[in-house]
Amino acid sequence: MTRLPCRKRGCAGGYVHGQIIRQAEQAEVEVLSQRPNLDGLKAQLRDAGEPRRPAAWAVELNPAVETALAQADPLPPEGATASDWERIVEARRAEASASAERLRRLRPEVRP
Repeated sequence: MTRLPCRKRGCAGGYVHGQIIRQAEQAEVEVLSQRPNLDGLKAQLRDAGEPRRPAAWAVELNPAVETALAQADPLPPEGATASDWERIVEARRAEASASAERLRRLRPEVRP
């Protein structure tokens, strides 16, 4: 696997980790697809395990999010991470009618 630079904590370069992983996967697929057969190779798979955190905040946080978003300069309520809050505020500005229920499952967008 080729090591590519990234921007995370002191790494040099301009790639983000997702791009690094995708590029490495693509390179590996290209090498494997050029082999006449895959004899002797063994897939290295493992259980995915539990996610590190839930995909959305608790439903009980929705009223606090709605209250915070109603403020002129909204601050994240307790329980919302800074990165999530940034996406929430941006999404609400783009679509004023977006409910807290819809926003609670908002995820980062992956760019190709």
